[in-house]
Amino acid sequence: MRPALERASFEVHSGARVLLTGPSGSGKSTWLSVVLGLREPSSGTLLASGFDRTTWGDAGWRRRIAASPQFHENYILSGSLAFNLLMGRRWPATPDDYVEAERICRRLGLGPLLDRMP
Repeated sequence: MRPALERASFEVHSGARVLLTGPSGSGKSTWLSVVLGLREPSSGTLLASGFDRTTWGDAGWRRRIAASPQFHENYILSGSLAFNLLMGRRWPATPDDYVEAERICRRLGLGPLLDRMP
């Protein structure tokens, strides 16, 4: 069986937000499940700030690593797109946070979707 991820290397700086895109079957979900600690890599090393998951333990890892996955049937996140985008920021979101979310969405061509439900 061919590995889902092969020769993968990825670096994200503290506080960065990443949009992971790619064709179906390219390994996005597999990569995310490994990063979140839901799956163990069969080989290689996964580090965050120079430490592996066993150093921090599951709870410590979850405090440092976060994701907002796209669900095909979304029963968890029920607010608007803007509300859901801001869940990765400090809470509660401020008016400035909404302005920044709108600016970014418009830059990405998602402006018309801001007030829609996911």
